[in-house]
Amino acid sequence: MILSQSNSQTFKKYFFSYLFLASATIFLPFRQTLFSLIFILAAVEFYISKNKFDLYFYYFSLITTISLLLQTFYFDRFNLSSTIRLYMNIFLPYFLLKTIGKDYIKYFIKIVYIISIISFVFYFPSLFSDTIHNYIGKIAPALGTDTYLDNQNFIIFTWEGKSEGFLRNSGNFTEPGYFASILILAMSFNLLHQKKILNKENIVLTIAIITTFSTSGYIALFYVFTLKILFTYKNKYKYLLIPLMLYIAYESYVRLDFLQNKVTNQFQTQVEEGVERGRFGSTILDFKDLKKYPLIGRGQTKATRFDEVEFWEGDQAPRPILNGVTDTLLKYGIIGFIFYLILLVNSLKHYSKIHHINKKGVFIILGSVFIVTFAQPILLTPIFLSLVYFKDIKYNNDENFNFNTKL
Repeated sequence: MILSQSNSQTFKKYFFSYLFLASATIFLPFRQTLFSLIFILAAVEFYISKNKFDLYFYYFSLITTISLLLQTFYFDRFNLSSTIRLYMNIFLPYFLLKTIGKDYIKYFIKIVYIISIISFVFYFPSLFSDTIHNYIGKIAPALGTDTYLDNQNFIIFTWEGKSEGFLRNSGNFTEPGYFASILILAMSFNLLHQKKILNKENIVLTIAIITTFSTSGYIALFYVFTLKILFTYKNKYKYLLIPLMLYIAYESYVRLDFLQNKVTNQFQTQVEEGVERGRFGSTILDFKDLKKYPLIGRGQTKATRFDEVEFWEGDQAPRPILNGVTDTLLKYGIIGFIFYLILLVNSLKHYSKIHHINKKGVFIILGSVFIVTFAQPILLTPIFLSLVYFKDIKYNNDENFNFNTKL
């Protein structure tokens, strides 16, 4: 059966929207080659569609290039493959964003919604049956789809082992925290576009966030719901909900072991006792490096990230890089990071304006993004980096765009 032109375009947009997430959800033996193929495919489609580069792409590329050159000359180190990958990461989200166009976020939300439902198919049966859970754990090894996560991922789902009867949902991402970060981003935008808080997408996304048992995911969830209530409802009694939300947040923190105990133990070990590992430890070490190089930063490429090594393979860095916010701050230095923030805020303001969204919604996106990326080194990955490029998406003045239009 031949697809109509409209259906063909819809399929293409879904496909390219998924490519934003593909590098974080596919772990086949040829994973690095796959990333290159995705890049080439996106670049070809970008040029076939006669798209062009606009100002915000040039601004961000310039900031990155200046930072890269300063670090290269200061540390006297350069690695070609790492530099090429840096620019591929800058170009890829732009190619995809321009190819998909004005409906980009709408397709992204639908993709994450579908991923969430698929995760439930595997997660909930595993939660109630060890037999089913063990059986699902044999799928990836049998298919040979994962050489990165120790035979857990089979493209549409990532199997997690139970720990003391405790099971977390990773969706099809590397781990639950990463999945929670993507869910929060999708929910934040969906909350901006939908008048009702309780709709099918938000209900599914909320359930998915809960199943991740991610500390940052839970904090971000309370944050976005609270701000949505404040910004949306005009009734003066809405302010009575704030103490209620804070009470629920506090009770959740105190009563859920994976929240209070996890945060307390990590803080005591990594900060008070000076064990420089984990998220707090990673943050402390990033700030120590930033103190040494506040203006030029370090680490735009692997060649300049650490003193003790000039390069490392895969994820075998001398120490874990776990905080996406401080990692980005360190990579660009204080001045470069300020320019990055200016581009990000202006792009989000532009997005709000052309979609006729309450401009206060920018705070929902910014807050949720920085909460989840504080615990995940993903602020410069394609899906989050694309937020900087919103300013370059053009809309015709006579275009009547409706976010709720059926895909």
